[in-house]
Amino acid sequence: MQFTSAVEPKNASNKAITYSVTDESGKTVEGVKIDKNGLLTVRTDAAIKDGFVKVTAASTDNDKPVTSNEIYVFIAPAATKVNVPSTFTAEANHFYTLSADAEGAAEFYGAIAWKSSNPAVAFLNKATTSANEPVILTVGKIGNVKSVTITATAMDGSGKSATIVVNFGEFVKKVTINTPKGYPGYINNGKTLQLSATTDSDNPKIKPATPGVVWEISDNAKDLGVSIDENGKITADKTVKNGKFTVTATAKDGSGVKGTIELEVRLLATGVTIQNNGTDVTDPIVVPSGDTKGVQLTAKATGPSGHDYSNVGVTWSISKGSQYAKVDKTGLVKLQNSPKAGSKFSVTATATDGSRASKTVEFTVGNKT
Repeated sequence: MQFTSAVEPKNASNKAITYSVTDESGKTVEGVKIDKNGLLTVRTDAAIKDGFVKVTAASTDNDKPVTSNEIYVFIAPAATKVNVPSTFTAEANHFYTLSADAEGAAEFYGAIAWKSSNPAVAFLNKATTSANEPVILTVGKIGNVKSVTITATAMDGSGKSATIVVNFGEFVKKVTINTPKGYPGYINNGKTLQLSATTDSDNPKIKPATPGVVWEISDNAKDLGVSIDENGKITADKTVKNGKFTVTATAKDGSGVKGTIELEVRLLATGVTIQNNGTDVTDPIVVPSGDTKGVQLTAKATGPSGHDYSNVGVTWSISKGSQYAKVDKTGLVKLQNSPKAGSKFSVTATATDGSRASKTVEFTVGNKT
C-alpha cells in the first residue's frame, strides 16, 4: 500500500519525511514495514490474525519536528492453502456448482479468482467470487476433449492456488475395497493395514474417466483407537478396544458410488514372560545330565498396561534341540535320549490369541550331580 505526505508550509526549507508503522500501542510489528517512500508491505506469514497497524509520517526538521495524522490500516490474514475437490467427471450440456475455501484467510477476506483452461468447453459464470460464494461451471459440447482444468486462486496476494481436473468419459458404477493377501480377518493394536480400492464402469473394456476414491471411517473407530489416512492406510493405536468398524471408499468422480467393508480390531498380546519357581527367566537354565524330575515353567501373555491378559493361554514347544528334551502342555520340561553335558536346547511359549507373541528360554545340560 502506497502512502504519500507533504510538509507545510510549501516553502519549508526542509521537506524530508520519515514514515513509521506500529501496532496500536506503538510497538513494532514483525513482518510489517514501510520504506522511506511510504510503501507499506506485509509479509504473508506475518499476517496470522486480524489487527490494525498505525502509520504516521514525521518531518525531519530538528528545530520543529512535526508528526502527521495517524492512519490505521487493517491487516487481514493471508491464505495458507486453497481447498477444492481435486477431480470429478462431468457430462456434456450439464452444469456443476464449485466452491473453494481459502484456508487461513480472515473471515470475509477469502475471495477467489477462477479460470478455466478451455472456456469453449467448460465455462465459468464468474471470474471472481467472495468468501464462501460458489461458482457455476457449465459444460457444453465436449467433442474430443478429454479434460479441462479449473484453477482457483486466493486474491489476497498470497499466491496460493489449487486446481480441479474435470474429466469427460465413463462414470464409476462400482467400488470394491480390497484387503491385502494374508489378511487374518482383523487388525491388532500397534499395527497397520493397507487397503486398496478398484473402480469399475458399466463397460468392462473402458476405465472410468476419473479413477480414485476418498476414504472414510465410521465414527466409532476413534473410540476403538483406529484411524485411516487419505491413501487407505489403517493405523491401530498401541492400545485399542476390541470391536468392529466400517470403512467407506467413495468414487472421486462425483457419481456418489461407494464401497464399504466391515473390519475388526483386536487388542492382542505384545509379549510373553516365562517364569521358573515364580521368577522371570532371563538367563539360560542349567539341567544336570541324568535329571528325571524336569523343570516346571509357567508363562503368561503381556501387553499394554491396564489390560488383563489372564485369559490368553500359551502353547509350549521345543524350538531347538528337540532330540535332547520334550515339553508338555503345562510347561514341564524333561530331558530325553540321555544328552551329554554341554548339549543345548530351547523352549518357546507362544500366545494363543493370534498375536504370535512369544518368549524363548535357553537350556544347557550340565554335569551329572
